[in-house]
Amino acid sequence: MDNDPRPLSERELRDTEERAQQLADDARGDADLHRHGSEQAPPPGSYPEGLGVHDLPAVHRADHVRREDDVRTADRQEDLAETQARTAELLRANAERLEQTNELLHAAGDQVQENSGDLQDIRRNAAELQAQLDETARQVREGVRPEEIGGDGGGNG
Repeated sequence: MDNDPRPLSERELRDTEERAQQLADDARGDADLHRHGSEQAPPPGSYPEGLGVHDLPAVHRADHVRREDDVRTADRQEDLAETQARTAELLRANAERLEQTNELLHAAGDQVQENSGDLQDIRRNAAELQAQLDETARQVREGVRPEEIGGDGGGNG
């Protein structure tokens, strides 16, 4: 397995999933073939030349043990291939979730930038209001009347 730290593309994930599924299908086929073969005795004459009649039961037992082992091996291969297929599906689903999360993070970052700009505007407005309050307080302390600062003193005319 490649130790490349970059995330797999959608195509690479799909290819991996398809390969894993093909391996699972092949393993199932092999397991079926071995299961079917283990139920049958070897055909007569299939033993090596030079074996005596007394050797046939031992050879038959050895063949039977080998076929049973082949079935177990095929079952393990099938399980492994199915696990690989599930893993490939999970990798693809995780890649999709990561992409969605990445999009949400970018949107949140954009919102933070916008909020930061709004906050700066609020701070500027607050500073302007504070300056106006300070000026009004100074004028009140100095006894400045509204008519003196260009107002009409609240009158209409």
